[in-house]
Amino acid sequence: MIQSYYAPIKQGPVTYIALDTLFKRHHSITAMGIGRIDNELPVLSEIGQQTLQAVKHFISKHAPSTAIIFWEIGDTDKIKVSKGLKAGLKAAMAYQRSAVFFVCKNSHVYDAVYEALNVDDRKPSIH
Repeated sequence: MIQSYYAPIKQGPVTYIALDTLFKRHHSITAMGIGRIDNELPVLSEIGQQTLQAVKHFISKHAPSTAIIFWEIGDTDKIKVSKGLKAGLKAAMAYQRSAVFFVCKNSHVYDAVYEALNVDDRKPSIH
């Protein structure tokens, strides 16, 4: 089961959505943006780029040995989204410290990914 908690990243007056995601007893920083992966690099919307920069800044200050894995999700089908999330989170488990940035094809996929991450919006991250 995937369980996520808010771990917002504040930069100046803007707060970016990041999550502390627990999967198989492994914590990963997760975030997402709209775009695609081209030649293993994310091509993101402006807000997606800003979110990624906020995650990178947070990691550089608080967890510099953290690897960021980019994982593309292109479908809103619940089973495909779930399989995609689990595959991305399993890839992250190969690293002691990891972050997964889910690159979503469009806003509908973004919403499906957010829902599948099972975000507990009642309490902040425990980390």
